[in-house]
Amino acid sequence: RYRKRQREVEDPDGSYMAGMISPPSQMEVVAMEELRAALLRLPVAQREAVLLIAAGVTLAEAASICGVMEGTIKSRVGRGRAALAQALSISGPDDLGPDPVTRAMLQEQGAG
Repeated sequence: RYRKRQREVEDPDGSYMAGMISPPSQMEVVAMEELRAALLRLPVAQREAVLLIAAGVTLAEAASICGVMEGTIKSRVGRGRAALAQALSISGPDDLGPDPVTRAMLQEQGAG
């Protein structure tokens, strides 16, 4: 009992416990693998454009790297993003972030 009490932290109002909430990480691993697989299914030109823009490269720089016009990069990125959204079943902002079950659990823990 003595050793157990040394590890315990007093938290009468629950504020310490509330700060320890974190979503499970295994879903992030699954989501990243799904994204990787969806990216690999894109045509090479779209994948290249999407990854360049996602990495923070400007449209002008991406166009120069790919040897095409800026409008072509915009088009490839738009089509690539649309294909990724469809492959990952993303129809809006609510589909991003934690899955509905995890989101509900985090809301319950935060309210308690």
